[in-house]
Amino acid sequence: MHARRGRVSGILLFVLLLFANSPALPGNGASGQEQASAKGLADVVPPRFELDPSWPKPLQDGRSWPELQRAATSVAADSRDHVWIFQVPSPAARQAEAAGTTVPRLFEFDSAGNLLQAWGGPGKGYQWMEAPVPLPLWPGGTPPEHGMFVDHKDNVWVTGNGHVAIKFSHGGKFLLQIGEVGNTNGSNDRRLLGNSCELTVDPATNEVYIADGYINRRVIVFDADTGAYKRHWGAYGKRPTDLQLLKDKEGLIANPAELYFPAAPRQPQWLGVHCVRVSKDGLVYVCDRSRNRVQVFRRDGTFVKELSVAPDTPVDLGFVPRSRGVNLSALTAPGNPPQAAGFGAPSTIGISIDPEQRYLYVGDNQNFKIWIYRRRDLQLLGSFPTRTGGNHYLTVDSKGNIYNSGLQKFVFKGVPSLDEVLKRSVATGH
Repeated sequence: MHARRGRVSGILLFVLLLFANSPALPGNGASGQEQASAKGLADVVPPRFELDPSWPKPLQDGRSWPELQRAATSVAADSRDHVWIFQVPSPAARQAEAAGTTVPRLFEFDSAGNLLQAWGGPGKGYQWMEAPVPLPLWPGGTPPEHGMFVDHKDNVWVTGNGHVAIKFSHGGKFLLQIGEVGNTNGSNDRRLLGNSCELTVDPATNEVYIADGYINRRVIVFDADTGAYKRHWGAYGKRPTDLQLLKDKEGLIANPAELYFPAAPRQPQWLGVHCVRVSKDGLVYVCDRSRNRVQVFRRDGTFVKELSVAPDTPVDLGFVPRSRGVNLSALTAPGNPPQAAGFGAPSTIGISIDPEQRYLYVGDNQNFKIWIYRRRDLQLLGSFPTRTGGNHYLTVDSKGNIYNSGLQKFVFKGVPSLDEVLKRSVATGH
């Protein structure tokens, strides 16, 4: 009881300090102190989101694609707040495609959840992503259709296994290809990719940043219109080195020091460059999913700072297979017991749409939640739960709503008022 009173007293003290220290600001119906305190509250209290269970709508006209009962690999919002999903065909759909049926990969929904159009997949003039057959273990054995982004011109970008990134118009016209299907040449090649995960376009510079990502260990930047190489970098802004795998090509990491353990020193190279985003003030956020961290850079690759995300989350790469008799405990340093199989926490990033872009949303696909950080200093403010496996990627529309690849829409409800914070604190003791 005393602990609860202490927490409530802390909230009350915070509110009093907000009013006491609020400077006079010009108001539009609200006092300067009220405006200042609201801004101060937004700096320490996370915004609220509410799940919209009606999104997306059931498919009409007998359509079978996309398969709404399973997650997409990626999701993106365009300038009209239409939401695009990127989905890997099921084995049955691939069989139908081999028999001549057209099976799209990209699907556009309006904000209400109605399907508007569908296209994508193999076509003339470009090389669609193709995973090796038979599918090997990680890092080579990942889905061909993996990441997507819709840029400021409403062009649709996709990338994934097969080592290519492809740009299309809104209607599906092929515009640009980076990389070559089946060809890769390491983390310092300026032309070829290495099983890239995701990409983003910076409207201020018209450059595409690619999280290149599973086989390679870097962010690489190209001109978004011509595909001309600009620059690349690895962890901490240093030159990347390639991941060494065992010679049996089964996806096992050759060097045990590359495996992630919470108590171990921070590794100097990335392992699973899974996402990249650029803020309006020119900061580049990179998810190193298999190291449970997000690293922040300037546009030129200068390292700024690092965020540790759920550091105790298990990571079992390169997917050490128990069934093959590998003794994980033999690879573990003293004091670091073997963990359960896992991918790692920070899978995807979104940025809030307020002028300061105050919040950073980190989608955690392993712990099934979205973490909310204060962007200016990477202070954790809160989180909210999502469906299992729903945060492979997420996107934020112009109204601040969050959509994840689990086909969930979380409606932005703003920052709670002072009254709401106080009522919740009294009710819960938090």
